Amino acid sequence: MILYNLSEDPGETKDLSKIKPDIVKKMFAKLLSIRKENQKRLKKNLAKIRKDVDLAARNKETLEALKTLGYITE
Repeated sequence: MILYNLSEDPGETKDLSKIKPDIVKKMFAKLLSIRKENQKRLKKNLAKIRKDVDLAARNKETLEALKTLGYITE
């Protein structure tokens, strides 16, 4: 990981990661935390999408069955 002080070094020429390992460690831990939270959200959202797709498929099947039985005509 690299670390720059953008207010003092906007050209990103001085890597401070070796001089400030404590900051790098904290930032890396925060990055891992954000990544873990994003993975949880992704799993939750994918589960909802799968549920919605399954429900839509079932509704379509039900609609077709009702048409076949003559309950619905177009």
